[in-house]
Amino acid sequence: MKKNSLIKKMMASRRLKYGTSAIVIMLSMVVLFIVMNMLVGFVPWQLDLTPEGLYSIGEQTENLLDSLDKEVTIYGLFDETKIDSSNNYSSVINLLKEYGKYDNITIEYVDINKNLGFVTELDPDQILDISTNNFVVVSGETKRVIKYFDMFNSIGSETSGFATVDVGSKAELAFTSAIYYVTRDNRPKIYLTTGHDEFSFDNDYFTLGEISESNGFDYEIIDLSISSRIPEDATMVLIANPTSDFSDDEIESLQDYMLEGKSIMVVMDSYDSPEQYENLQGFLSDYNLAFGYDVIKEGDENYHLVGNRYMIFPELYFKTLLNNPIKDVFTNMIAENARSVDVLRKSNSSLEINPLLITSEKALAESSLGDGNDVSGAHFLGVAVEDLRTDSRVIVLGTADFVQDQTLYIFKQYEESGVRFMLNCFKWLEGDTDEVLVETKAYFANLINVTAQQSKTVSIFTIYILPGIILLIGLAVYLRRRNL
Repeated sequence: MKKNSLIKKMMASRRLKYGTSAIVIMLSMVVLFIVMNMLVGFVPWQLDLTPEGLYSIGEQTENLLDSLDKEVTIYGLFDETKIDSSNNYSSVINLLKEYGKYDNITIEYVDINKNLGFVTELDPDQILDISTNNFVVVSGETKRVIKYFDMFNSIGSETSGFATVDVGSKAELAFTSAIYYVTRDNRPKIYLTTGHDEFSFDNDYFTLGEISESNGFDYEIIDLSISSRIPEDATMVLIANPTSDFSDDEIESLQDYMLEGKSIMVVMDSYDSPEQYENLQGFLSDYNLAFGYDVIKEGDENYHLVGNRYMIFPELYFKTLLNNPIKDVFTNMIAENARSVDVLRKSNSSLEINPLLITSEKALAESSLGDGNDVSGAHFLGVAVEDLRTDSRVIVLGTADFVQDQTLYIFKQYEESGVRFMLNCFKWLEGDTDEVLVETKAYFANLINVTAQQSKTVSIFTIYILPGIILLIGLAVYLRRRNL
């Protein structure tokens, strides 16, 4: 009797009821999870859940394809029916289906192992280096080859000195830039000066060079000490962080070039150097511009990296002439050892001057001449000038490393704003007011830009407030369960 009474008491226990309910709910969720996973395999559509949209086309690609007025054919040189879902090319094939939805885009796959003459038809002069598993984008007589490493971001394997590991997709960048390349009538050309230890697209600015080419720019190196005249096909000249001054003859070449209504961009960091750049400064003074002999130290915690007042976050000038859409995506670009760009007080009504980048009001321009002439207040870090007499254009930036390869690698979270700003500068110098068409996508975890004040707030929340909330919730649950 006592035994039956004990069993009835146990069956009537609240703990048993709640425990049984919890077990039933848990088992139901497990069964539901298993069934849902089984059903997912039968769903005919796919959804790109990557935060960067690595396997779907973005707004820039859609804008290009919507405005396309030429026929484009994309050839995949393999049998797509033999590609299974575990192969990286499977995601590329799915991506190209999105391109194929547009009227002017045709996607074709050709197994060149069975159609031996097809490569000869595509490339009769054998200059494109076409091989199996490549893609070829064709419009009229213009062609561009896309290879494996153009579509996937790869790094060296930690387990093998020779193998690589794919860590992301850049297929959209590859195909959209190729379409842009083969359909563009005229390609602007950037000449980068050499002979003064400058940065170049082959060294220091390799990433910028790749992205510029993807956006329709050709480029070439020029040594003004050898070439007395800048070629006629030059759209702009880029002088990137020279460590020595230009000679009188080189400056004369630049002046003659600008009289033809062309464009020049000069970017220069601040560093310890006795060089005064008298000739280059004289050239820039014709456009009411000059570099400051200083280094910017930020006093506003929201304008510099935590713990380093020389790693600054310059801000877009509120009336910047660059494309308005850049303001929608611009967060922070990071610049180290930046110098000020001064607008000279010379009267010249033919010059239209537009600041591009500015520091905070709490910034300090520390003199690098050792004379103690530090200047506090807001300083320009970038200025654009248009000469209305000749239609020539000049952009001067007091920072060169914000798109340097090492900076982009270490501070990946600032890459988009920095690169997009630079491409907008190129577009303006070219005279093209269209928005930048092709951008890179982040392949690594997105990082959050944190100022010193934000860092302090997050610390207080995570160290004090959040643990306190958890403690109170736990205490409330304990007291409630004790009374059950």
